[in-house]
Amino acid sequence: MKVLLIAIVAFALGFLGGVQYQNLRRARKDVEQLLRFDRDAQHVTTVLSLAALNHLEDGETYKAKLLLARQVALYYYAPQNGEDSFSPQQRLLPSIDATATKSAVLREKMQKGRK
Repeated sequence: MKVLLIAIVAFALGFLGGVQYQNLRRARKDVEQLLRFDRDAQHVTTVLSLAALNHLEDGETYKAKLLLARQVALYYYAPQNGEDSFSPQQRLLPSIDATATKSAVLREKMQKGRK
């Protein structure tokens, strides 16, 4: 009877340990995916910033504005996930609208994005 009880306890511990191991592997994959996404987003931001900086250094202010306004307009009209008023995109929209009143280039790009 003791042997059977020990076998059941050992089986239960092994099973629970296996489940925990799977959960840890899944969590590790999720963290790696988030880090990869963050690194990709940082790469895109850096490429965009570098291009804008090069335009500014070359005295091509309008091209830099055009490049940046295109990105802002794309973000402005990107599909939103849900109606969460505290999402980063929702919080940024009033600032984009305010900047559009001052920036003809941004207004133009936002009007093109609406179509």
